[in-house]
Amino acid sequence: MKMINYQAIKNWLSKNIEDIIDVTFDQAEPIPTRKRKVKEENWLAYVNHDYFTDRYRGNKEFEQLVDQLYLHYIHILDQHFKRENTTFMNYIRSFAWNSYEIRRFLQAIHAFARTRVIKQFGSIHETELYSEVGMLNYRLGKKERDLLKRETDVFFTFLGEPSDTLKKLFRLSPAELKPLWWDLDQSYREENNLSHSQERVLFATKTRTTKIWEGPYKNDILTLYFDMWTIIFDALSDEAGPTPNKARNQFINKIRLTAVRPYEEDKHYYFISSLIKYAENTIRKKYGLREIKVQADLENIEKRFNKAVVDKIKERVAAELALAKKMAKAEKVVEPKKIELNFEKISTSQQELTQIVDMITDFVGDENEDDVVEVVLEEKAKNEEEMPVLTGTVNTDDDGEIQLVFLQMIVSNNGLDLFEAEAFCEEHGLFLNAFVNQINQRLYDLVEDQVLLIEGSQIMVDDFYQEDVENWIEEQGN
Repeated sequence: MKMINYQAIKNWLSKNIEDIIDVTFDQAEPIPTRKRKVKEENWLAYVNHDYFTDRYRGNKEFEQLVDQLYLHYIHILDQHFKRENTTFMNYIRSFAWNSYEIRRFLQAIHAFARTRVIKQFGSIHETELYSEVGMLNYRLGKKERDLLKRETDVFFTFLGEPSDTLKKLFRLSPAELKPLWWDLDQSYREENNLSHSQERVLFATKTRTTKIWEGPYKNDILTLYFDMWTIIFDALSDEAGPTPNKARNQFINKIRLTAVRPYEEDKHYYFISSLIKYAENTIRKKYGLREIKVQADLENIEKRFNKAVVDKIKERVAAELALAKKMAKAEKVVEPKKIELNFEKISTSQQELTQIVDMITDFVGDENEDDVVEVVLEEKAKNEEEMPVLTGTVNTDDDGEIQLVFLQMIVSNNGLDLFEAEAFCEEHGLFLNAFVNQINQRLYDLVEDQVLLIEGSQIMVDDFYQEDVENWIEEQGN
Protein backbone atom coordinates (compact mmCIF):
# COMPACT_ATOMS: atom_id res chain seq x y z
CA MET A 1 0.00 0.00 0.00
CA LYS A 2 1.38 3.42 -0.96
CA MET A 3 1.34 6.07 1.77
CA ILE A 4 1.59 9.85 1.18
CA ASN A 5 4.66 11.68 2.52
CA TYR A 6 3.23 14.78 4.12
CA GLN A 7 6.63 16.59 4.11
CA ALA A 8 6.76 16.20 0.35
CA ILE A 9 3.30 17.75 0.04
CA LYS A 10 4.38 20.66 2.23
CA ASN A 11 7.37 21.27 -0.04
CA TRP A 12 5.09 21.04 -3.05
CA LEU A 13 2.82 23.67 -1.60
CA SER A 14 5.80 25.99 -1.34
CA LYS A 15 5.87 25.94 -5.14
CA ASN A 16 9.58 25.19 -5.02
CA ILE A 17 10.09 22.32 -7.40
CA GLU A 18 13.53 21.60 -6.00
CA ASP A 19 12.04 20.98 -2.56
CA ILE A 20 9.83 18.17 -3.86
CA ILE A 21 11.89 15.07 -3.42
CA ASP A 22 9.78 11.94 -2.76
CA VAL A 23 6.07 11.83 -2.95
CA THR A 24 5.44 8.20 -1.80
CA PHE A 25 7.11 5.40 0.04
CA ASP A 26 6.36 1.66 0.34
CA GLN A 27 6.25 1.24 4.10
CA ALA A 28 2.72 0.40 5.39
CA GLU A 29 1.44 1.74 8.65
CA PRO A 30 0.17 -1.02 10.98
CA ILE A 31 -3.59 -1.03 11.55
CA PRO A 32 -4.53 -1.97 15.11
CA THR A 33 -6.82 -5.06 15.14
CA ARG A 34 -8.33 -7.26 17.83
CA LYS A 35 -8.64 -10.99 17.31
CA ARG A 36 -12.31 -11.98 17.04
CA LYS A 37 -13.56 -14.46 19.60
CA VAL A 38 -15.30 -17.48 18.11
CA LYS A 39 -18.59 -17.89 19.91
CA GLU A 40 -19.37 -21.48 20.83
CA GLU A 41 -22.85 -22.54 19.78
CA ASN A 42 -25.21 -23.87 22.41
CA TRP A 43 -26.74 -26.49 20.14
CA LEU A 44 -29.19 -27.76 22.76
CA ALA A 45 -30.73 -24.29 23.02
CA TYR A 46 -32.20 -24.77 19.54
CA VAL A 47 -34.32 -27.82 20.41
CA ASN A 48 -37.52 -28.21 22.40
CA HIS A 49 -37.63 -31.36 24.54
CA ASP A 50 -41.39 -31.02 25.03
CA TYR A 51 -41.98 -31.14 21.28
CA PHE A 52 -43.03 -34.81 21.44
CA THR A 53 -45.97 -36.09 23.49
CA ASP A 54 -45.39 -39.87 23.61
CA ARG A 55 -44.65 -42.05 26.63
CA TYR A 56 -40.90 -41.28 26.45
CA ARG A 57 -41.44 -37.62 27.18
CA GLY A 58 -40.10 -36.50 30.55
CA ASN A 59 -37.81 -39.49 31.13
CA LYS A 60 -34.52 -37.80 32.03
CA GLU A 61 -32.25 -40.74 31.21
CA PHE A 62 -33.87 -41.17 27.80
CA GLU A 63 -33.63 -37.43 27.03
CA GLN A 64 -29.97 -37.35 28.08
CA LEU A 65 -29.21 -40.24 25.74
CA VAL A 66 -31.02 -38.50 22.86
CA ASP A 67 -29.14 -35.24 23.56
CA GLN A 68 -25.87 -37.15 23.63
CA LEU A 69 -26.52 -38.68 20.20
CA TYR A 70 -27.77 -35.33 18.85
CA LEU A 71 -24.57 -33.55 19.93
CA HIS A 72 -22.56 -36.40 18.44
CA TYR A 73 -24.28 -35.79 15.10
CA ILE A 74 -23.59 -32.04 15.34
CA HIS A 75 -19.90 -32.64 16.09
CA ILE A 76 -19.50 -35.08 13.20
CA LEU A 77 -21.28 -32.79 10.73
CA ASP A 78 -19.27 -29.77 11.88
CA GLN A 79 -16.01 -31.66 11.33
CA HIS A 80 -17.27 -32.77 7.94
CA PHE A 81 -18.10 -29.25 6.77
CA LYS A 82 -14.81 -27.85 8.11
CA ARG A 83 -13.08 -30.15 5.67
CA GLU A 84 -15.22 -28.41 3.06
CA ASN A 85 -13.78 -25.03 4.24
CA THR A 86 -16.92 -23.95 6.08
CA THR A 87 -18.78 -24.74 9.31
CA PHE A 88 -22.01 -26.57 9.98
CA MET A 89 -23.73 -23.39 11.18
CA ASN A 90 -22.64 -21.53 8.05
CA TYR A 91 -24.06 -24.37 5.97
CA ILE A 92 -27.39 -24.09 7.84
CA ARG A 93 -27.47 -20.31 7.31
CA SER A 94 -27.04 -20.87 3.56
CA PHE A 95 -30.68 -22.06 3.38
CA ALA A 96 -32.16 -20.92 6.72
CA TRP A 97 -32.81 -17.17 6.55
CA ASN A 98 -34.03 -16.67 10.12
CA SER A 99 -33.81 -18.20 13.57
CA TYR A 100 -37.10 -20.09 13.11
CA GLU A 101 -35.73 -22.03 10.11
CA ILE A 102 -32.50 -22.76 12.00
CA ARG A 103 -34.45 -24.15 14.97
CA ARG A 104 -36.70 -26.17 12.67
CA PHE A 105 -33.77 -27.84 10.95
CA LEU A 106 -31.92 -28.62 14.19
CA GLN A 107 -35.17 -29.92 15.70
CA ALA A 108 -35.31 -32.35 12.76
CA ILE A 109 -31.80 -33.63 13.59
CA HIS A 110 -32.86 -34.02 17.23
CA ALA A 111 -35.98 -35.93 16.10
CA PHE A 112 -33.78 -38.20 13.98
CA ALA A 113 -31.56 -38.91 17.02
CA ARG A 114 -34.71 -39.65 19.03
CA THR A 115 -35.99 -42.22 16.54
CA ARG A 116 -32.58 -43.94 16.39
CA VAL A 117 -32.58 -44.40 20.18
CA ILE A 118 -36.13 -45.78 20.13
CA LYS A 119 -35.33 -48.10 17.24
CA GLN A 120 -32.15 -49.34 18.93
CA PHE A 121 -33.82 -50.47 22.17
CA GLY A 122 -37.44 -50.89 21.14
CA SER A 123 -39.44 -51.99 18.12
CA ILE A 124 -41.07 -49.98 15.36
CA HIS A 125 -42.58 -46.84 16.80
CA GLU A 126 -44.73 -44.00 15.51
CA THR A 127 -41.88 -41.51 15.86
CA GLU A 128 -40.16 -43.15 12.89
CA LEU A 129 -42.85 -41.49 10.79
CA TYR A 130 -42.21 -37.94 12.03
CA SER A 131 -42.27 -35.45 9.15
CA GLU A 132 -39.26 -33.67 10.68
CA VAL A 133 -37.06 -36.67 9.93
CA GLY A 134 -38.00 -36.45 6.25
CA MET A 135 -36.64 -32.90 6.20
CA LEU A 136 -33.10 -34.28 6.50
CA ASN A 137 -33.47 -36.04 3.15
CA TYR A 138 -34.12 -32.64 1.59
CA ARG A 139 -31.49 -30.54 3.37
CA LEU A 140 -28.63 -33.04 3.69
CA GLY A 141 -26.90 -34.74 0.79
CA LYS A 142 -26.44 -38.49 0.45
CA LYS A 143 -22.85 -38.22 1.72
CA GLU A 144 -24.01 -36.53 4.94
CA ARG A 145 -26.93 -38.96 5.46
CA ASP A 146 -24.64 -41.97 5.03
CA LEU A 147 -22.24 -40.38 7.50
CA LEU A 148 -25.01 -40.11 10.12
CA LYS A 149 -25.99 -43.75 9.61
CA ARG A 150 -22.41 -44.94 10.11
CA GLU A 151 -21.94 -42.78 13.17
CA THR A 152 -25.19 -44.11 14.66
CA ASP A 153 -23.80 -47.65 14.54
CA VAL A 154 -20.54 -46.46 16.09
CA PHE A 155 -22.36 -44.60 18.86
CA PHE A 156 -24.42 -47.61 19.97
CA THR A 157 -21.50 -50.03 19.58
CA PHE A 158 -19.62 -48.23 22.34
CA LEU A 159 -22.69 -47.39 24.41
CA GLY A 160 -22.97 -50.77 26.13
CA GLU A 161 -25.99 -52.45 27.73
CA PRO A 162 -28.95 -50.18 28.57
CA SER A 163 -29.62 -49.34 32.21
CA ASP A 164 -32.50 -50.81 34.21
CA THR A 165 -34.41 -47.55 33.73
CA LEU A 166 -34.17 -47.80 29.93
CA LYS A 167 -35.05 -51.51 30.00
CA LYS A 168 -38.21 -50.70 31.89
CA LEU A 169 -39.01 -47.74 29.64
CA PHE A 170 -38.62 -49.78 26.44
CA ARG A 171 -40.37 -52.80 27.98
CA LEU A 172 -37.45 -55.08 27.24
CA SER A 173 -38.65 -57.49 29.92
CA PRO A 174 -40.96 -60.16 28.40
CA ALA A 175 -43.49 -59.58 31.19
CA GLU A 176 -43.90 -55.97 30.05
CA LEU A 177 -44.36 -56.60 26.33
CA LYS A 178 -47.36 -54.78 24.88
CA PRO A 179 -50.15 -57.07 23.57
CA LEU A 180 -50.46 -56.90 19.78
CA TRP A 181 -53.13 -58.42 17.55
CA TRP A 182 -50.72 -61.11 16.30
CA ASP A 183 -49.37 -61.85 19.80
CA LEU A 184 -52.09 -61.19 22.36
CA ASP A 185 -50.58 -63.45 25.03
CA GLN A 186 -47.02 -62.20 24.26
CA SER A 187 -45.74 -65.79 23.98
CA TYR A 188 -44.41 -65.42 20.43
CA ARG A 189 -42.14 -62.49 21.30
CA GLU A 190 -40.94 -64.26 24.44
CA GLU A 191 -39.86 -67.27 22.39
CA ASN A 192 -38.66 -65.51 19.21
CA ASN A 193 -36.30 -62.62 18.58
CA LEU A 194 -37.92 -60.72 15.71
CA SER A 195 -35.72 -58.89 13.23
CA HIS A 196 -36.43 -55.28 12.29
CA SER A 197 -37.67 -56.32 8.84
CA GLN A 198 -40.10 -58.84 10.40
CA GLU A 199 -41.41 -56.16 12.76
CA ARG A 200 -41.94 -53.81 9.82
CA VAL A 201 -43.83 -56.51 7.90
CA LEU A 202 -46.22 -57.04 10.81
CA PHE A 203 -46.51 -53.28 11.29
CA ALA A 204 -47.66 -52.98 7.66
CA THR A 205 -50.12 -55.90 7.88
CA LYS A 206 -53.80 -55.24 8.50
CA THR A 207 -55.25 -56.64 11.72
CA ARG A 208 -56.73 -60.15 11.62
CA THR A 209 -59.44 -60.94 14.19
CA THR A 210 -60.18 -64.59 13.46
CA LYS A 211 -60.08 -66.98 16.44
CA ILE A 212 -57.08 -68.88 15.14
CA TRP A 213 -54.79 -65.99 16.17
CA GLU A 214 -55.68 -66.54 19.82
CA GLY A 215 -54.35 -70.10 19.85
CA PRO A 216 -51.08 -71.95 19.27
CA TYR A 217 -51.44 -71.99 15.47
CA LYS A 218 -50.25 -68.37 15.14
CA ASN A 219 -46.61 -69.57 15.44
CA ASP A 220 -46.94 -71.64 12.26
CA ILE A 221 -48.84 -68.86 10.46
CA LEU A 222 -46.19 -66.24 11.26
CA THR A 223 -43.33 -68.54 10.30
CA LEU A 224 -44.91 -69.23 6.91
CA TYR A 225 -45.82 -65.54 6.46
CA PHE A 226 -42.24 -64.43 7.18
CA ASP A 227 -40.89 -67.01 4.72
CA MET A 228 -43.17 -65.58 2.03
CA TRP A 229 -41.78 -62.11 2.68
CA THR A 230 -38.21 -63.42 2.64
CA ILE A 231 -38.85 -64.69 -0.89
CA ILE A 232 -40.25 -61.28 -1.87
CA PHE A 233 -37.39 -59.29 -0.27
CA ASP A 234 -34.78 -61.54 -1.90
CA ALA A 235 -36.32 -60.81 -5.29
CA LEU A 236 -35.60 -57.10 -4.82
CA SER A 237 -31.97 -57.80 -5.69
CA ASP A 238 -32.98 -59.36 -9.02
CA GLU A 239 -33.18 -57.22 -12.11
CA ALA A 240 -36.84 -58.12 -12.69
CA GLY A 241 -37.81 -57.45 -9.06
CA PRO A 242 -40.60 -59.20 -7.15
CA THR A 243 -43.36 -57.51 -9.21
CA PRO A 244 -43.58 -56.09 -12.74
CA ASN A 245 -44.66 -52.72 -11.29
CA LYS A 246 -41.77 -50.38 -10.41
CA ALA A 247 -43.83 -48.33 -7.92
CA ARG A 248 -44.92 -51.50 -6.11
CA ASN A 249 -41.30 -52.69 -5.91
CA GLN A 250 -40.36 -49.36 -4.34
CA PHE A 251 -43.23 -49.77 -1.89
CA ILE A 252 -42.01 -53.26 -0.92
CA ASN A 253 -38.51 -51.90 -0.37
CA LYS A 254 -40.01 -49.13 1.76
CA ILE A 255 -41.61 -51.76 4.02
CA ARG A 256 -38.24 -53.48 4.36
CA LEU A 257 -36.44 -50.27 5.37
CA THR A 258 -38.94 -48.28 7.42
CA ALA A 259 -42.29 -48.35 9.20
CA VAL A 260 -45.33 -48.03 6.94
CA ARG A 261 -48.86 -47.86 8.32
CA PRO A 262 -51.53 -50.26 6.93
CA TYR A 263 -53.77 -47.44 5.68
CA GLU A 264 -51.06 -45.66 3.65
CA GLU A 265 -50.89 -46.14 -0.13
CA ASP A 266 -53.97 -48.37 -0.11
CA LYS A 267 -53.64 -49.44 -3.73
CA HIS A 268 -50.55 -51.48 -2.83
CA TYR A 269 -52.05 -53.07 0.25
CA TYR A 270 -54.26 -55.63 -1.44
CA PHE A 271 -51.42 -58.10 -1.88
CA ILE A 272 -50.42 -57.83 1.83
CA SER A 273 -53.90 -58.88 2.98
CA SER A 274 -53.86 -61.69 0.42
CA LEU A 275 -50.50 -62.98 1.67
CA ILE A 276 -51.53 -63.16 5.34
CA LYS A 277 -54.85 -64.84 4.47
CA TYR A 278 -53.08 -67.35 2.20
CA ALA A 279 -50.66 -68.20 5.00
CA GLU A 280 -53.49 -68.49 7.53
CA ASN A 281 -55.57 -70.80 5.33
CA THR A 282 -52.54 -73.03 4.66
CA ILE A 283 -52.13 -73.64 8.39
CA ARG A 284 -55.87 -74.24 8.74
CA LYS A 285 -55.58 -76.89 6.03
CA LYS A 286 -52.47 -78.32 7.68
CA TYR A 287 -54.27 -79.00 10.96
CA GLY A 288 -57.66 -79.89 9.48
CA LEU A 289 -59.39 -76.72 10.68
CA ARG A 290 -62.24 -74.97 8.90
CA GLU A 291 -60.78 -73.23 5.85
CA ILE A 292 -61.47 -69.69 4.65
CA LYS A 293 -62.02 -68.53 1.07
CA VAL A 294 -58.67 -67.60 -0.47
CA GLN A 295 -59.23 -68.23 -4.19
CA ALA A 296 -59.54 -64.50 -4.89
CA ASP A 297 -56.46 -63.83 -2.74
CA LEU A 298 -54.41 -66.43 -4.61
CA GLU A 299 -55.46 -64.88 -7.92
CA ASN A 300 -54.47 -61.47 -6.55
CA ILE A 301 -51.00 -62.76 -5.61
CA GLU A 302 -50.55 -64.32 -9.05
CA LYS A 303 -51.63 -61.04 -10.65
CA ARG A 304 -49.36 -58.75 -8.58
CA PHE A 305 -46.12 -60.75 -8.45
CA ASN A 306 -43.78 -62.15 -11.08
CA LYS A 307 -44.18 -65.84 -11.89
CA ALA A 308 -40.82 -66.79 -10.32
CA VAL A 309 -41.87 -65.30 -6.97
CA VAL A 310 -45.32 -66.91 -7.11
CA ASP A 311 -43.81 -70.34 -7.86
CA LYS A 312 -41.45 -70.07 -4.86
CA ILE A 313 -44.32 -69.07 -2.56
CA LYS A 314 -46.41 -72.01 -3.76
CA GLU A 315 -43.46 -74.38 -3.27
CA ARG A 316 -43.12 -73.15 0.33
CA VAL A 317 -46.85 -73.73 0.92
CA ALA A 318 -46.67 -77.20 -0.62
CA ALA A 319 -43.70 -78.07 1.61
CA GLU A 320 -45.72 -77.00 4.68
CA LEU A 321 -48.64 -79.24 3.73
CA ALA A 322 -46.34 -82.16 2.85
CA LEU A 323 -44.73 -81.88 6.27
CA ALA A 324 -48.18 -82.10 7.86
CA LYS A 325 -48.91 -85.37 6.03
CA LYS A 326 -45.63 -86.90 7.22
CA MET A 327 -46.37 -85.86 10.79
CA ALA A 328 -49.87 -87.34 10.55
CA LYS A 329 -48.49 -90.73 9.42
CA ALA A 330 -45.84 -90.74 12.11
CA GLU A 331 -48.29 -89.87 14.86
CA LYS A 332 -51.20 -92.03 13.71
CA VAL A 333 -53.41 -92.95 16.66
CA VAL A 334 -55.98 -95.74 16.75
CA GLU A 335 -59.39 -94.15 17.11
CA PRO A 336 -61.23 -95.55 20.15
CA LYS A 337 -64.43 -97.44 19.61
CA LYS A 338 -67.28 -95.54 21.13
CA ILE A 339 -70.32 -97.40 22.39
CA GLU A 340 -73.14 -95.21 23.63
CA LEU A 341 -75.58 -96.77 26.04
CA ASN A 342 -78.94 -95.18 26.81
CA PHE A 343 -79.01 -95.23 30.59
CA GLU A 344 -82.80 -94.77 30.71
CA LYS A 345 -83.34 -98.13 28.98
CA ILE A 346 -80.98 -100.03 31.23
CA SER A 347 -81.98 -101.21 34.65
CA THR A 348 -79.95 -99.80 37.50
CA SER A 349 -79.78 -103.17 39.21
CA GLN A 350 -76.36 -104.70 39.67
CA GLN A 351 -77.45 -107.86 37.90
CA GLU A 352 -78.48 -106.07 34.69
CA LEU A 353 -75.34 -103.90 34.74
CA THR A 354 -73.22 -107.03 35.03
CA GLN A 355 -75.01 -108.48 32.02
CA ILE A 356 -74.24 -105.32 30.04
CA VAL A 357 -70.55 -105.56 30.94
CA ASP A 358 -70.56 -109.18 29.80
CA MET A 359 -72.20 -108.14 26.53
CA ILE A 360 -69.48 -105.52 25.96
CA THR A 361 -66.77 -108.06 26.78
CA ASP A 362 -68.23 -110.51 24.26
CA PHE A 363 -68.46 -107.72 21.68
CA VAL A 364 -64.81 -106.68 21.82
CA GLY A 365 -63.26 -109.91 22.94
CA ASP A 366 -61.94 -110.86 19.47
CA GLU A 367 -60.36 -107.45 18.78
CA ASN A 368 -56.65 -106.73 19.07
CA GLU A 369 -55.27 -105.71 22.41
CA ASP A 370 -54.28 -102.31 20.95
CA ASP A 371 -57.92 -101.40 20.35
CA VAL A 372 -59.38 -99.04 22.88
CA VAL A 373 -62.94 -99.34 24.11
CA GLU A 374 -64.63 -96.27 25.43
CA VAL A 375 -67.99 -96.66 27.13
CA VAL A 376 -70.02 -93.52 27.45
CA LEU A 377 -72.92 -93.55 29.86
CA GLU A 378 -75.38 -90.73 29.39
CA GLU A 379 -77.45 -90.11 32.50
CA LYS A 380 -80.08 -87.41 32.48
CA ALA A 381 -82.37 -86.73 35.41
CA LYS A 382 -86.01 -86.62 34.30
CA ASN A 383 -87.01 -83.85 36.65
CA GLU A 384 -83.90 -81.70 36.09
CA GLU A 385 -84.02 -78.81 33.68
CA GLU A 386 -81.31 -78.75 31.03
CA MET A 387 -78.77 -75.95 31.44
CA PRO A 388 -78.57 -73.64 28.40
CA VAL A 389 -75.38 -73.76 26.34
CA LEU A 390 -73.74 -70.31 26.30
CA THR A 391 -71.59 -69.19 23.41
CA GLY A 392 -70.18 -65.84 22.34
CA THR A 393 -72.32 -65.77 19.19
CA VAL A 394 -75.82 -66.10 20.69
CA ASN A 395 -77.73 -62.97 19.90
CA THR A 396 -81.20 -61.80 20.88
CA ASP A 397 -83.42 -60.13 18.34
CA ASP A 398 -82.45 -56.77 19.84
CA ASP A 399 -78.76 -57.60 19.47
CA GLY A 400 -79.33 -58.50 15.83
CA GLU A 401 -81.01 -55.16 15.18
CA ILE A 402 -78.13 -53.31 16.85
CA GLN A 403 -75.59 -55.19 14.72
CA LEU A 404 -77.59 -54.39 11.56
CA VAL A 405 -77.70 -50.66 12.40
CA PHE A 406 -73.96 -50.70 13.15
CA LEU A 407 -73.17 -52.35 9.79
CA GLN A 408 -75.40 -49.88 7.95
CA MET A 409 -73.49 -46.98 9.54
CA ILE A 410 -70.16 -48.44 8.37
CA VAL A 411 -71.32 -49.21 4.83
CA SER A 412 -73.12 -45.90 4.26
CA ASN A 413 -70.13 -43.84 5.48
CA ASN A 414 -67.50 -46.08 3.84
CA GLY A 415 -66.02 -46.67 7.30
CA LEU A 416 -66.63 -45.57 10.87
CA ASP A 417 -64.30 -43.65 13.17
CA LEU A 418 -63.24 -45.61 16.26
CA PHE A 419 -64.40 -42.78 18.51
CA GLU A 420 -67.91 -42.92 17.00
CA ALA A 421 -67.92 -46.72 17.17
CA GLU A 422 -66.99 -46.70 20.87
CA ALA A 423 -69.65 -44.10 21.58
CA PHE A 424 -72.24 -46.28 19.78
CA CYS A 425 -71.24 -49.36 21.81
CA GLU A 426 -71.21 -47.43 25.07
CA GLU A 427 -74.72 -46.18 24.36
CA HIS A 428 -75.93 -49.79 24.01
CA GLY A 429 -73.86 -51.20 26.88
CA LEU A 430 -71.45 -53.12 24.65
CA PHE A 431 -67.68 -53.57 24.40
CA LEU A 432 -66.35 -52.59 20.96
CA ASN A 433 -63.90 -55.50 20.39
CA ALA A 434 -66.39 -58.12 21.57
CA PHE A 435 -69.15 -56.51 19.48
CA VAL A 436 -67.01 -56.52 16.30
CA ASN A 437 -66.08 -60.18 16.91
CA GLN A 438 -69.78 -61.09 17.29
CA ILE A 439 -70.60 -59.46 13.94
CA ASN A 440 -67.68 -61.26 12.25
CA GLN A 441 -68.85 -64.57 13.68
CA ARG A 442 -72.43 -63.92 12.59
CA LEU A 443 -71.33 -63.20 9.02
CA TYR A 444 -68.78 -66.03 8.89
CA ASP A 445 -71.26 -68.38 7.20
CA LEU A 446 -71.79 -65.73 4.52
CA VAL A 447 -68.16 -65.30 3.37
CA GLU A 448 -66.23 -67.77 5.56
CA ASP A 449 -63.87 -65.01 6.61
CA GLN A 450 -63.82 -61.90 8.82
CA VAL A 451 -65.75 -58.99 7.38
CA LEU A 452 -64.94 -56.06 9.66
CA LEU A 453 -61.36 -54.80 9.85
CA ILE A 454 -59.82 -52.20 12.14
CA GLU A 455 -57.49 -50.07 10.02
CA GLY A 456 -55.74 -47.29 11.93
CA SER A 457 -58.53 -45.20 13.49
CA GLN A 458 -61.30 -46.61 11.27
CA ILE A 459 -63.51 -49.70 11.24
CA MET A 460 -63.95 -50.83 7.63
CA VAL A 461 -65.66 -53.60 5.69
CA ASP A 462 -63.12 -55.75 3.82
CA ASP A 463 -63.06 -54.58 0.21
CA PHE A 464 -63.43 -58.17 -1.06
CA TYR A 465 -66.78 -58.58 0.77
CA GLN A 466 -68.26 -55.08 0.38
CA GLU A 467 -70.88 -56.19 -2.11
CA ASP A 468 -71.75 -59.33 -0.13
CA VAL A 469 -72.36 -57.29 3.03
CA GLU A 470 -74.49 -54.72 1.20
CA ASN A 471 -76.68 -57.51 -0.25
CA TRP A 472 -76.98 -59.15 3.16
CA ILE A 473 -78.05 -55.88 4.79
CA GLU A 474 -80.66 -55.40 2.07
CA GLU A 475 -82.02 -58.93 2.64
CA GLN A 476 -82.25 -58.35 6.38
CA GLY A 477 -84.15 -55.12 5.79
CA ASN A 478 -86.70 -56.95 3.68
